[in-house]
Amino acid sequence: MRLLLAICIILFNVNYSFAQEISWEKVDNGIYEASVGSVVIASSGGLIAATDKAVYASNDGAESWQRMLFLPKSSMSINDITMIDNSLDVYIATTEGLYRVSSNSEKVDHVFKAWNRNRKDVKCIKSIKESKLYIGTKAGLFISNDNGAHWKAIGYFKNKSIVDVAFLDRDIFVAADNGVYKGNTFSDNWSRVLVVASSEMQDVQDDEYENVYENEAITKTITSLRADAVAKVLYVGTSKGVHISPDKGSSWDQMTDEGLISRYIEDIIILNIQIAVATSKGVFLLDELRERWQAAGNSHHTKKLAYDKARNRIYAATVNGLYGYTFSNKEEPKPDKKNHYTALLRKQIELEPPILQIQNAAIEYAEVSPDKIKWMRSAARNKALLPTVTMGFDYDADSNINLDRGGTNDADVFILGPDEESWAWDISLSWNLGELIWNDDQTSIDVRSKLMVQLRDDILTEITNLYFERRKLQMDIIDKEYSGAIASAKILRLQELTAKIDGLTGGYLSQNGGYCEETTQKRP
Repeated sequence: MRLLLAICIILFNVNYSFAQEISWEKVDNGIYEASVGSVVIASSGGLIAATDKAVYASNDGAESWQRMLFLPKSSMSINDITMIDNSLDVYIATTEGLYRVSSNSEKVDHVFKAWNRNRKDVKCIKSIKESKLYIGTKAGLFISNDNGAHWKAIGYFKNKSIVDVAFLDRDIFVAADNGVYKGNTFSDNWSRVLVVASSEMQDVQDDEYENVYENEAITKTITSLRADAVAKVLYVGTSKGVHISPDKGSSWDQMTDEGLISRYIEDIIILNIQIAVATSKGVFLLDELRERWQAAGNSHHTKKLAYDKARNRIYAATVNGLYGYTFSNKEEPKPDKKNHYTALLRKQIELEPPILQIQNAAIEYAEVSPDKIKWMRSAARNKALLPTVTMGFDYDADSNINLDRGGTNDADVFILGPDEESWAWDISLSWNLGELIWNDDQTSIDVRSKLMVQLRDDILTEITNLYFERRKLQMDIIDKEYSGAIASAKILRLQELTAKIDGLTGGYLSQNGGYCEETTQKRP
């Protein structure tokens, strides 16, 4: 049980998070388009990347890129790319069919074409061995056993939109718009092992029902499918997170979404000891010990990921270009069988911010700083320096009429003369300099100041009590070797206190060394 406690304590160790250590490097020199949609690692060690309109190759570890293919038609775009092992050919899935281009020549072959608009829209391409290819289109799944020279439609998937294909041992898994299907390389027998589309709920058989995610299945969309050949595990990326099957699709579990800023999974990649996902908010890696996802420092909308095992390097194709990161050989400190978790807690205490910084963070987050009242008073006083502006405009118009009296036999005559018009305008500025000494706004500011002082005192009292209660608990765990239910209760209380402090500071403690499982995202 002591070892169990040590493992639990890791949940709160120094935040040696991947997100803090990783630093991505932009590696798209020679790629003309801003957005990169795909990237793959060639068996020769080279790299192939694709934008919406072009394909590029790099033979120097992404230091520079040369364009292999450009799509001239404005209606065409690239959906996916792949390479077959021990081959120099690059296969390019587009909205107008499948193309093949050799990385050492300029020859381009249109190896799959169709008249039907949905059938020729190739969404994904996968290879199982040197000459066998599978392509998924918006209207079916097709297979070729001769590098794309001839194609055969798999009738079971007629008119189904195919999202992705994965292989595990001798089984083939196909992700369609209405679920995941399982087959094998020796027969044409298929069974649906995961249902996600609401329109398909009425067709679900009894033996499939246990794999239907009730409520969530109505709006969930499959985006990617990956198989871990070593762990014998399937991963399905959806619009609402990642699902995992440890038994080749017989059962499924929803993986944790703690730490995922975006649950919409664009791509999944399997690294040496963990998995990474691409989302609209960047790259995230799964921390299995903490059972949460950690941001990998790249916040760009990421479409595809690729892992170069030989260089221990990961590449991210994003809407802002291509990025790469080489993993270091450093490992996170972990307790051994002697239960050295106390060193981790002591290190955590050393790196955590002191109480004064926590208090200042709480004051800033609640907007109760004394500087705010000082600014109000200064603004009220300076208001007297601004004049009161008065403007006036006058206009006057008069008519001139004269009387000409005639003689005895002549009538009087009225003579109308020219009108007289006059106008004038004026502007006046006035200052009430007495407001430099006192004005009525000061009264309302004094009331706000009193209320703000009371609120600030309450916040500081609360944050101080929480901080030192948490510190006492840390020291208690260090000094005593708890186990079983007591250890679990202590760990849970430590989480609770960290979460409360984060709630009053906008996540300041977790972001500065005091890791807590539920509170790593910065609050708005």
